[in-house]
Amino acid sequence: MKRRDEETSRYLQAVSRFFVEHRGAPFFLSPEEINTIMEWKNMGIPLQIVREGIVSCFASRRKRPGQKRKILSLSFCQPSVLKGYEAYRERKIGLSGKSFRKEDKRRELKKAVENFLTACPDKFPDMKEIFSRVLDLISQDVPEEIFEDLENEVETLAAGMASDAEKEQVRTAVMTEFAGRSSQEKERIQHLMLIKHVRGKYAIPHIPLYYY
Repeated sequence: MKRRDEETSRYLQAVSRFFVEHRGAPFFLSPEEINTIMEWKNMGIPLQIVREGIVSCFASRRKRPGQKRKILSLSFCQPSVLKGYEAYRERKIGLSGKSFRKEDKRRELKKAVENFLTACPDKFPDMKEIFSRVLDLISQDVPEEIFEDLENEVETLAAGMASDAEKEQVRTAVMTEFAGRSSQEKERIQHLMLIKHVRGKYAIPHIPLYYY
């Protein structure tokens, strides 16, 4: 047990240090970010894959035109880390396994999308329209980037699905828990927490295949 705790501590410290080195100040992570690291540890994602995912995320951010906002939260790196881990697992199982896993992932995504479309309230037609498009694209051999773009659209819409009371609740929680952060950071954390709340409330599934 002691050895396991030590390994977990080293993993947490290594990822925290690497991310902070890339992000810069402030030199501490939020509870949400620590939970994200622990999820990666529990999934068995090697440290090297996490590092590569963080580097890829920062590099991609710099290359995208119009993306001027800094990466303030580790959640920005989640897709890159998961995508890198998926590629790592595919290399280990070989090409035949890769083909099988991709089809399996598409079936899981299809089921999640169908369930959401059945349960999604009619008052959110834009969200239903996006997932209807996803359902059409699942059977097509489209680039992963298309699913990632649709995921971004979903997150933009999700923030707008929250009620004024929910927005105020999240704002109050952020102001209390992250009182020492800058206004810019608190705004970003509030946005992320609101999206997470809405996705949980309406069981909005992720779209990129590396979530499955």
